[in-house]
Amino acid sequence: MIHTAFGAGTIVSCQGAVMTVQFPQSGEKKFVLPDAMWRGLLRYDGDDSV
Repeated sequence: MIHTAFGAGTIVSCQGAVMTVQFPQSGEKKFVLPDAMWRGLLRYDGDDSV
């Protein structure tokens, strides 16, 4: 995932509507879906290798 302020991160869990993303510089952050995507805070980076 790419966050507007935190940069690139890795999804570590998704429980219901809450997704937790680990960012190298900022640590773990929780986001409510789909609101975070609709508001433009997060976007999928398209890497399906994981």
